[in-house]
Amino acid sequence: MYGNWNIPWSALVTCVANRARHLNDYGDTCCGQAYQAVGRDRISPFSQMLGFVTILEHLRQRTGYIKTFCDVSRVFANRQCKDPRDKIYSLLSFIPPRQRARLRPDYSKPVADVYINAFANMLEEADMSPFCLLGEGFNSTGLDLPSWVRDFSKVVDVTSQTRRAFEAYPLFNACGGRSGKVNIVNLNHLQMKGIKVDKVKAKGRVVGAYSADGQHLKKVLDDWCRTCWESGIGVTDDGRDEAFPRVLCGEVIDGRERGKGQWRLLTEDDAALPTDAEWRDYLTGNSRVLGRKYRIGVQTASDGRVVYTTDYGRIGLSFPEVEVDDEIWIVDGCKVPFILRQAGDAGFHQLIGDTYLQGLMHGECTKDTAISGAITLV
Repeated sequence: MYGNWNIPWSALVTCVANRARHLNDYGDTCCGQAYQAVGRDRISPFSQMLGFVTILEHLRQRTGYIKTFCDVSRVFANRQCKDPRDKIYSLLSFIPPRQRARLRPDYSKPVADVYINAFANMLEEADMSPFCLLGEGFNSTGLDLPSWVRDFSKVVDVTSQTRRAFEAYPLFNACGGRSGKVNIVNLNHLQMKGIKVDKVKAKGRVVGAYSADGQHLKKVLDDWCRTCWESGIGVTDDGRDEAFPRVLCGEVIDGRERGKGQWRLLTEDDAALPTDAEWRDYLTGNSRVLGRKYRIGVQTASDGRVVYTTDYGRIGLSFPEVEVDDEIWIVDGCKVPFILRQAGDAGFHQLIGDTYLQGLMHGECTKDTAISGAITLV
């Protein structure tokens, strides 16, 4: 409902299906070209609204990828509440009764206690999988939370977060198939196993924001290229090189075509990658020159992130909170690496967040001779 106007929910669900059918037909001369002509700034609000429709319909029908309490909390992470406890309590009707009974609303509890108990329940429901540690909101400093407990009060862009978590992350295999679970100790420490593989050497000074503002985009790209150059990593501005274009999209591009709703990994010399001429034009701040599949991948992977380089000459994308000397770990049981920061006593770390790091996403550092070590997050 909006004022005196209303539309049935079924019409919105039909709209989602019809729009996806048209937009995902990249060969179509109608909707495919219309998307390019209208532009992201005008289409994004409509896309966001229909994204919410999709999520709510999945929850209504108990279908799709939103299955656990952790999943539910991710897809509603963009909402705000007057009382931060309601970022948990308002979602309880979406979770199984047994779990709901453990999280009865109690507004006398400190917010930190509510969040710690909720996250502990999420981990238990997910069979203690480190998958729950993916996404934004960790290592919060505002609520006295352990670094491994997500700050649910933080408002984040759910469109890119849900796409990466549910569709892109499963394409990787950083742990090389090694199984592993986490273990909670006294609701203060989280223990897991992993392999330390690299360390952050330098980070970009400008945070990526996918925007139609060409001047801002050029500023971001100039800064990220300079970060690589200053670390002795060669990226070119006169033609497309091998590494940097893959890092910007996190190696994942839009694979939806003719009704196939999925992302896919870039292949070697993928046709969706920009040409040398398109790459030169893009580095001047012209994002519209990029093909749609690749452009959507860049938008989802780079928005709100920074480029960083490592001691071993790799290039990565991570959250702006990453700092020089942070460590990159491959965690047993998780398909993407994590950035951890040493905290006080030896053997203790803070969780900064998951990351994309070129050359580490497909089990390259988890050979049979690599021995996992204990990690304790505080």
